[in-house]
Amino acid sequence: TVPNGKILLLKANAAHGGDKLNALKTARLTGSVSGLKVVELIDIPNSKVRVEIWKNGKPVSVQQTEGSNGWQWSSGNKSDLPANNVAEIKTALYTGVIGLRRSSLDQMQIINTQKIPDNDMYTVQCRLNGNEYVFAINNQNQLMAYGYKVGDKTLFAMLSDLRPVQGITIPYREATTS
Repeated sequence: TVPNGKILLLKANAAHGGDKLNALKTARLTGSVSGLKVVELIDIPNSKVRVEIWKNGKPVSVQQTEGSNGWQWSSGNKSDLPANNVAEIKTALYTGVIGLRRSSLDQMQIINTQKIPDNDMYTVQCRLNGNEYVFAINNQNQLMAYGYKVGDKTLFAMLSDLRPVQGITIPYREATTS
């Protein structure tokens, strides 16, 4: 039998830090894409997300959400961020380990839970604000992958090299396909 999706997500919350994860207010994620440095700053209480792209130590692009709107800066020009980009950037509040916070899980509607064949993993598909999210959880209740569909944009991310940082277990490697 397939376990209840909400219970799976709550067990994953506990495995990734529980109360410490639930109390998280801000996060700074860094990585690289095609030789560019990417810095994502997440302000959970204010629902703000900022994505900075750096090349050779200099910022080349910034996108930031402000409530239901946002702005972008590139090559010295600042403009409004299209609504679909705002929605996509704000997925940072509801995906990955940050998406396992109790306050996020309590807002999500569970659509489907299924076992991945030939694998001790389950996927839990959720809906929030018209967007779809999926979490893949292994038999140790660890988040191993996630995905989302926002408008016509989809993304899938595989997580690995999980390590505890200040009581919250986070992936040090994330391979994404969009």
